[in-house]
Amino acid sequence: MSTIVLLLITGLGLGALYFLVASGLSLIYGLMGVLNFAHGSFLTIGAFMGWEAARRLSDGSWWALLAAMITGALVGALAAAATEYFLIRRLYNRHIEQVLVTVGLGSLSGAALAPVLVAVLQPFANFYLGGTGDLAVVLALAAVLLIRPRGLLGSTT
Repeated sequence: MSTIVLLLITGLGLGALYFLVASGLSLIYGLMGVLNFAHGSFLTIGAFMGWEAARRLSDGSWWALLAAMITGALVGALAAAATEYFLIRRLYNRHIEQVLVTVGLGSLSGAALAPVLVAVLQPFANFYLGGTGDLAVVLALAAVLLIRPRGLLGSTT
């Protein structure tokens, strides 16, 4: 019985998350005609900056928490405004390009924060795979793509 209740609560939580994402995309598209898939990126940047502000203020007071929350909200809002001003404004009525730019921007924030998060998680790593030839494989593939952009089996015309 407890498994059913747990699955029900998990399903409701996941459904609520899907609803929030879908309603956010629908609201922005309905009001502005923009397909913006970078909302998670803005939230990530704002949350990270709020966490960083809380870590630096770390006196444990309610004022520090409030300042960290305001910092995170402002940074996220500034990132969203800058994205709209510099990227999306030029792409109105070009929906495919909007999707490509905003999905790429969403991936960019993860790539930008990855070194910080890896540095945080690195002390928890407990295994070592040993030396591998990954670098040689990547360099060989890069050389193939430079010499022949369509790959080994692609056509040359």
